[in-house]
Amino acid sequence: MDLRELPIWEPFLRKHRLFADLDKKHLQTIALKFLHLSLPKESILYHQGDPADTFYLIVSGQVRVSAAGDPKPRLLAHLGRGDILGEMSLLTEESRPATAELETDAEFLTLSKKDLDRVLKENPELTLHLSRLLSRRLLHAFQAGSMGEKNPPQSQSIALLAPVPKEEKNLVIAGLAVSLVEQARRRVILLDLDSPPGETAKLLSLSAAHPPHPKLSEVELRDPEWIKSWAQIHPSGLGVLSLSPAQFEEARIPRIFPLLNLLRDLFDFTLISLPGTLDALEKTILEAADRIVLVSSSRHPQRTAQAKEKMGTLWSPRKEPLQISIEEEPGPAPMWIADLRHRLPWPQSLQEALRYNSSLFKTLLKYPKTQRAIDHIARTLAHLRIGLVMGSGAALGHSLAGVLKVLEKEHIFPDIVAGTSMGAAVGALYACGRTSLEIEEIAISLTKRRVWESILADLTLPRSGIMAGSLLTRFFRRYLGYKEFQDLELPFACVTTDILTGEEVVLSEGRVVEAVRASCTIPILFSPFYYRRRFLCDGGLVNPVPTSVASKLGADVILAVNLTRPPSERRTFPLPSSFLLRTPHLGHVLFNMIYTMQYGIAQSRTEVADVLIRPNLTGFDWTQFHRGKELLEVGEQAAEAAMPKIKALLPFFSDFCRAPIRLPAIHFY
Repeated sequence: MDLRELPIWEPFLRKHRLFADLDKKHLQTIALKFLHLSLPKESILYHQGDPADTFYLIVSGQVRVSAAGDPKPRLLAHLGRGDILGEMSLLTEESRPATAELETDAEFLTLSKKDLDRVLKENPELTLHLSRLLSRRLLHAFQAGSMGEKNPPQSQSIALLAPVPKEEKNLVIAGLAVSLVEQARRRVILLDLDSPPGETAKLLSLSAAHPPHPKLSEVELRDPEWIKSWAQIHPSGLGVLSLSPAQFEEARIPRIFPLLNLLRDLFDFTLISLPGTLDALEKTILEAADRIVLVSSSRHPQRTAQAKEKMGTLWSPRKEPLQISIEEEPGPAPMWIADLRHRLPWPQSLQEALRYNSSLFKTLLKYPKTQRAIDHIARTLAHLRIGLVMGSGAALGHSLAGVLKVLEKEHIFPDIVAGTSMGAAVGALYACGRTSLEIEEIAISLTKRRVWESILADLTLPRSGIMAGSLLTRFFRRYLGYKEFQDLELPFACVTTDILTGEEVVLSEGRVVEAVRASCTIPILFSPFYYRRRFLCDGGLVNPVPTSVASKLGADVILAVNLTRPPSERRTFPLPSSFLLRTPHLGHVLFNMIYTMQYGIAQSRTEVADVLIRPNLTGFDWTQFHRGKELLEVGEQAAEAAMPKIKALLPFFSDFCRAPIRLPAIHFY
């Protein structure tokens, strides 16, 4: 670039972490060596194996980075504004380790190694600074696995203690093992120490194995070969190793450690089903396990209390068990209570089906809510919880139902929901168990007349708002009832603003309808909602796309829907010819001010998201609640466009499994 372009690009470079610490002189010296490059969609920036002689800084657009694989390339990353490619070309001359292809039209600032070498030769003091900086980036990239091959994740051993009836215990443990394979696409083995051995394998439609030796003392536990003859392996990769505690010799406790270590080496997850006697062997396993899962039943509270008492010091904050509570389902039973407690819907008919049906797959086929709860627990154990963030946008929020519709169609069910304003309303409906179809019906039912009669027709003395908001509360209560946050099926939180202090207030306990009413309180239009000694208004004033809230709730993969729009995409209104009438009225000034501010805030908040979904809302206005059907379609289109990126983040869509696990079993002998 030349001196005339320097004022344009210098602020952009100054904000980048790679150049932020440079003084003005050195920054300008390097900036003058950058060249501006624009390329159309589907262009190849470079191929794997090309000479690495140029550094790229993405100014705008999206780039897909992939490496050669069999039978198809492996996706390594999706990169966007501010990301860099080819930084190692500044230090080495090795060939490119991957291929970079443009997903959209894109702009870059490029710097050749030749130009950089010339700058460093003329300014030796820069050499040390850049060498240290790039070395730190290289170390970080190596540790994070961003240089291509990711470091293999650490294996986990999970001990499952289930003081519940045998049928319930076997179904939960077998279902969790299956779900871990499906959701995480990792190597999983179920070590069944319950007696009689083989029952869990039978539930998984596997034939019972007959070990050649009755005692483990005759086996070299450090040799993986014996696993082949002792374990049953499903074609999906799920293994079941059935052992009886009686197979351990008297000095059995020391021999459990080489067994667990071997399973750690061979598998990513080792699930250990314990009989529940809590003898010395079980306590040793519980102490050695990375995590403990306690399965309880609302119908047998005494058994759970006795198990907790026997666990003694094993029940500690250092290793607090993840608790699964099996509960009958008189109504919509919540799947979630807190970070470490999950409710498992268990209708009486499921119990009866289990007695007449020996297959796990056939039993759960008619109980999708129970299956989704098990999948949710599996993603929690695998650190793959999906967080859905729903942004503010008033009527534009109808598009959120379209996003949910596509996610459900693709069998993607979020584990955590966070929302602001209209996003809080839709998020609350979804978290309480409403399907996307039910939410869609609510959106389409909002005609102009119904919006006025059900929401806006409670004009009040305009001291702090034109409308009192009581009709708004009544409208939400029609669909949310008197549910509290702890009654919801999914973890949910919504954002509001303390209008007196300007503070962000995140609500995640108490009555859901009150929290949603507060989050949807548009200033001036509705009176502030007095809640817990605060006057609360629209959360979009401070956090229109609450990715930070989803992250704090424990989301590992964050999908964010941003409904804010730049000025160029907002709907404009024709102005009258009269000059006096042509000037913007108070409503235009107020709401354009709010949405301009929200757009600026949203730009910084969405950086946390793994996938950003932005519906094309050009031509729509935040007041057009009656255009629900059109907005739903816009949301569907945006979600469909983002689906490749979403699937790239979720192992569920990988091709690890050699055969679908829910098909009838294929026996290996």
